[in-house]
Amino acid sequence: MNWKYPLVGAVTFVALHRVLVVTWQTWFHGGGGHSPWFMNTVDSVLLAMAVFFVVNVMVCLLMPQPRVEETSLAACQVVAGAIVPMVVTLATLPEGPGNMAPVAIFIGIIIVVVPSVAGALVGFAVRKAILALRS
Repeated sequence: MNWKYPLVGAVTFVALHRVLVVTWQTWFHGGGGHSPWFMNTVDSVLLAMAVFFVVNVMVCLLMPQPRVEETSLAACQVVAGAIVPMVVTLATLPEGPGNMAPVAIFIGIIIVVVPSVAGALVGFAVRKAILALRS
């Protein structure tokens, strides 16, 4: 396991949450009275998916000579790194995590893993296309 990928995931989630906190009232119209959390509005879910997609495209473009299985594994490691700050953020929300916290965490992981793997595969395909054009 490469320690860089979980670190990228953790930093990405923390940065995403910080952006949500700063822009919650303007971009997300206060989230319907809820605290800033990436699953409290459809727009914030889409933003989270877009961010993790782009981050994983970049991760795979920067990998030295990746194979397709390495890109998928790297995406899963990015997600694993995002889980820790996700759980901590949920636990520290002002209204508390609630009794459905395990379900929220599971859904949050799905929201992050799908675009992460898709981004990794797109990054792999783009890298292969660039290498094919060069040769």
